[in-house]
Amino acid sequence: MIQGCGNVGHAHAALLQSAGARLIMSDIDPARAERAVRSAGAELVSAGRVMEVEGDIFAPCALGGTLDESGASRLRAAVVVGAANNQLATPAIGDLLARRSILYVPDYVANAGGVLSGCGEILGWRHAEVERRIEGIGETVRQLLERAAAENITPATAADALAVERLAAKKGERRRDASRSGRSGLLACRPARRSKDCTCSDALRGPATER
Repeated sequence: MIQGCGNVGHAHAALLQSAGARLIMSDIDPARAERAVRSAGAELVSAGRVMEVEGDIFAPCALGGTLDESGASRLRAAVVVGAANNQLATPAIGDLLARRSILYVPDYVANAGGVLSGCGEILGWRHAEVERRIEGIGETVRQLLERAAAENITPATAADALAVERLAAKKGERRRDASRSGRSGLLACRPARRSKDCTCSDALRGPATER
């Protein structure tokens, strides 16, 4: 089920359609929903019913905060993973989904490809480098889900912990590099080094590989 038939939801539907998925879509704008449904060959449900329709995956691709206590209690999907920002109305909704055995992939991990693409434009990464980092998101998801299961915590808690650890590790690495070169660890990296050392996306992609 895809909630939201704007540019993001429409593109999401096209990818899923090409993979052979059966789609159910909804939007608060009936005309936009009709266009998306015709294009994707999807079933249309009203915006108020999308969380009550049984399906494998619920993909929030509209405004944030749509998964509130009422929606999360009614949701009939096994997995929540989508492109919207701030999908959970409150952090407690992550606990509610876990109690209902609904797997939630944290939004800022699932939709990190947009951040990485933006970093690529700013830092001058080649297209192949952007694609490599985006592909690493899958490994990050695997790690956080395994950690959540092993530590009996929610995926959202595991994602936050993993992000903090990766940023701390990168900060320590930068300080060691600065110490060896006699520079302050607080100095911004030189433009020529940004594509290698910039930390803006290190919390989102997979483990570091040879660059």
